[in-house]
Amino acid sequence: MGRKSEAIYKQMVRTLRHGFIDPETTDQFPQNFKTGTSKAQIVRDLRRRGYAVGKELVLHETKAEGITVTDVHRTGNIASGFGAADGYDLRDIENWTPQQKAKLTRTFNIVKSLSERPYQVYRPRKRENLELVQEAAHVIPTPPEINIAFVPVAHPGERADIEIIKREQIKKRRGKEVIEQKPMVVIHDRDVAKIPVKWSDVNVSKKEFQKDPVKATQKLIDEMAKLGINTFTPMAGVHEFPRSFNAQGLLEEIRNIMAQYSKERWSAFLLGIHAFEMPRNADLVDYRKSKRAAKAAQTAANKKAAATFRKQVKEAEERKKKKRGKRR
Repeated sequence: MGRKSEAIYKQMVRTLRHGFIDPETTDQFPQNFKTGTSKAQIVRDLRRRGYAVGKELVLHETKAEGITVTDVHRTGNIASGFGAADGYDLRDIENWTPQQKAKLTRTFNIVKSLSERPYQVYRPRKRENLELVQEAAHVIPTPPEINIAFVPVAHPGERADIEIIKREQIKKRRGKEVIEQKPMVVIHDRDVAKIPVKWSDVNVSKKEFQKDPVKATQKLIDEMAKLGINTFTPMAGVHEFPRSFNAQGLLEEIRNIMAQYSKERWSAFLLGIHAFEMPRNADLVDYRKSKRAAKAAQTAANKKAAATFRKQVKEAEERKKKKRGKRR
């Protein structure tokens, strides 16, 4: 196995254990250090000056300007089950099984996909709340190893208000109608409230949905009409639709999707609808514009963080080689 492959696996594990580098909270220290100063000496000097130095420092060294130090903050633990005790010893990557590597790659790719849009990290105290918010925010299936939710927001650094409300739902049991309290997630971002609604939320089975998706969608629309909501997009995949529709427009869009794709495809990715509530239609337009611009910035930041980590791994390997060469 080449060093590059090892660096990639290390990056995956490091990200899942400690999170992504958060560009919004990265601190740049005010002064430069002399070229050739060791990292240990820099840390001691910064602490003596009263700076709270984190676990990770990135050093940028040039002859003209000396050493610039960046203290890296991460979003925190993303997934469990990838520690050394779980068989992911970073000093023994060559002996990892193909199943271990496949599990790591699969989990990391899902996390990467969810983080390529502006997001807020959600860490609930109750596991059931986590699963509810993951289902609402992620749309795609979330492996049980992932212990946070990536809640979409309009711009990096912004905070959404996540509310779990109870609504009444009528179910039939043994021929009798029974009223149950069913949880629903509402994501308030800026002036826009987004409510993800799936077929199961209105007691529509997968078989019923596949038989008549337009009728199933009408049930979702009727459910949202009780809350006074009449702006929707199809829930289809991890990314939001670029357009929104009224009730009639949404039904027509569902017909277009059915005509464009085979039954196997649309029944796999068409999962429900997103319902939007906002004071003015312009609020939703502004929200979408901000999300498109911020998504590009978020993707660029993730690529930069990955490149920084690979550079650190490469530099560490070179230092080890030099030490071994001196000992000989």
